[in-house]
Amino acid sequence: VDAGSNLKDAPVVLMGGKADPSWGGHPTASLTCLQDRASFALFRHSQPRPGEGALRVAAPVLVSSRPDVVRATAAGALAGGGFVDSTSIAAELEVLTECVGVAGASDVEVTLPVVGRDSAGNAYAPLKFSFAKQCSADAYCDQESIQKRYKMIALAALLVFLVLSCFCIWRIKGG
Repeated sequence: VDAGSNLKDAPVVLMGGKADPSWGGHPTASLTCLQDRASFALFRHSQPRPGEGALRVAAPVLVSSRPDVVRATAAGALAGGGFVDSTSIAAELEVLTECVGVAGASDVEVTLPVVGRDSAGNAYAPLKFSFAKQCSADAYCDQESIQKRYKMIALAALLVFLVLSCFCIWRIKGG
């Protein structure tokens, strides 16, 4: 299975079922305090052999290394399990994260158990990858504070515009 993500700094997640180093045990792929979701598109690595069906995955298991910092839930087509059966049409998984009050960072490990056995009768290994999620207690990441900041910037810009307009009118009138 191959997987890609919506994160610009780490678009390749899995290649042939193996995690890219940025998504491995100590991940460098991360969500900032302003990001609350990571989206993943999963594809078959190669065309199925004759007699092979779609690859079935069970519901993902999400584990936060710091549950006091981050809660993670699955959404999307694979949230309850499903099939990865195409090399060109993605099966979608979205991991929603929520900061739960304590500032810090947490690794979120995603495990997709693969159901079935290979042609030799061996159970498939689960697909695993992880990413870091940053949470902040400061107002910079609080959505309400961000909206207030934008309103203050807009108000300041309007005030500067009015002052400059009055100054220009005063200069035109010979003041």
